[in-house]
Amino acid sequence: MHGTNVSRHFGTKPKIEINSRKNIELLKCIFNAKRVPLKLIGDIGNYREFHRQDFDAVKDTMKPGIKLKDFDFYFDYTIRICEPLKSLWEI
Repeated sequence: MHGTNVSRHFGTKPKIEINSRKNIELLKCIFNAKRVPLKLIGDIGNYREFHRQDFDAVKDTMKPGIKLKDFDFYFDYTIRICEPLKSLWEI
């Protein structure tokens, strides 16, 4: 695990509380509209190598001069911010 988080990397504080009541309802609506089970959020960690393949495409979309960390830094951050949502798929 990396010692710093994405918000410190970019020098900002997180602006979204992913586990707020409003955002949980929004996630439920989005996943329902797409007919996708919420438990897929909990499976993200199983697809590290699958998502790693597309990181070069992400890097190609960044403004010149933006220094990115490696893929694992952002992937680990995503796993951590999804952790509070576990109750949505663990019954």
